[in-house]
Amino acid sequence: MSIPAALTVGPFSSGRLLSLRLLCLTALLISAYLAWSAIQMQPVIGCSGSDLIDCEHVLNSHWSKVVEIPVSIPAVGLYATLLGLLAFAGRPAPPAFQRLLCLVLSVGFLTAGWAALWFIGLQVLVLRHLCPWCLAAHACGLLLSMLALTSSVRPLGRVPVAGLGLLLAGGLATVQWLSPVAATFEVIVPDYARVPAGGEATEEFAPPGTEEFTPPDSILAAPAEAVPAAAPDATPATQGTPAAEQFEPPTVQGGFRGPVLRPLSPLALSATLRPAWSSLLLLPPVVPGDEPETRKVTIPGTAKPIELDPAVWPLLGSTEAKFIFVEMFDYTCPYCRETNQSVRGAFERFGDEIAVIALPVPLEQKCNRAASGSGHAGSCELSRLAVAVWRCDRGKFREYHDWLFDRNRTVAAARRQAEDLVGRDRLRTEMDSGAPGKYIERHVDLYVKVGSGTVPKLLFSGRSVVGAVQKEALCSMISREMGQTPAK
Repeated sequence: MSIPAALTVGPFSSGRLLSLRLLCLTALLISAYLAWSAIQMQPVIGCSGSDLIDCEHVLNSHWSKVVEIPVSIPAVGLYATLLGLLAFAGRPAPPAFQRLLCLVLSVGFLTAGWAALWFIGLQVLVLRHLCPWCLAAHACGLLLSMLALTSSVRPLGRVPVAGLGLLLAGGLATVQWLSPVAATFEVIVPDYARVPAGGEATEEFAPPGTEEFTPPDSILAAPAEAVPAAAPDATPATQGTPAAEQFEPPTVQGGFRGPVLRPLSPLALSATLRPAWSSLLLLPPVVPGDEPETRKVTIPGTAKPIELDPAVWPLLGSTEAKFIFVEMFDYTCPYCRETNQSVRGAFERFGDEIAVIALPVPLEQKCNRAASGSGHAGSCELSRLAVAVWRCDRGKFREYHDWLFDRNRTVAAARRQAEDLVGRDRLRTEMDSGAPGKYIERHVDLYVKVGSGTVPKLLFSGRSVVGAVQKEALCSMISREMGQTPAK
């Protein structure tokens, strides 16, 4: 028998073969780009056009990996293999080889199609965000499977081939489904917290513009001879307690429709008024220590604990919450967006029992001296807008905060949303005052004091949690911390 008689041509027509090769090549290039982006931890290009389109949300989710490997890497292997096999499909070969080749290609095409249906379903039903790059690769997989099913060459028939493809794609889906969500965060305990408590001093960290309110001299000024001069060292030190380091904040001009002022305590107000007005106001005697104690939240610094007053920082929730912790984040950071979803889940579980001091820390070098690398364009302005909304209307802050995290927001869209919430004139006045920028400076100062580095950061009483935190892990942490009563 002659050689040509013993050989047959490939199982596909020339037109179908060309279509298969182009689809495999397209899917291979897209998968290779997504794999490179995952390995280099680089965002993909042109993927944040609407509330529905958000590649970073999809590509940083649990479902974007299988056994901690980005799914785009196995996709590269599949499409590269199929493209290599298609190189033999148009050449003469023994009939047995052609049947085996047709079987392997058909199963591979059907596997790509079933996997495409799985990942499209995840994006639509679970993640509720779409990645156009991923959808383009999945579309290629679906078209490949359709061409395989409509081919006249089926060595085992449609049902067995489709079943084999479903079995392979189902194995991938099962592994993803059963794989536990990997921890993407690190718990850091400062050295001073590893030893028994020794009454170490704390540092009080204040926001800008917290100067005390002083009534006008024309109203409260007493005769010169009636106002005793203060002694040089009139403030007694508490016996047995190390003095706390005072962090002097910069002064902010402007505030909530005016300077951010804090009224004097009853004891200080009485001391100011009594010399001139005691006979008219009939003020009761004030006993030192009667003033209500300001609630403070203690977080770990690199050298000593730091205290924050939740009433004077951007807050999600109530100052009366049973447990309050601190979150540092960047509105353009995908891992911060994931943690924000977990924080929302914690609010759903614990309700008014918890509150969060929410401190935006832009990773843009323009306003963060400790930021490394480039990127995060617009982060500074988004953070200033968030602080401005909080200062204009604290009741609108949580809504605006969550809106910023729903997807990647442009500065123009964020400003329009802020104007809709608090009013254009009010927002403009607040932004022009410079106060939001000074708050961001203080957030950066605190970011440096707690070790800078990665965000998001969740700061509890004796430990920091750095990196993206899933809902169940966060709720477990909060449950443990609530039993320790870290906020005092």
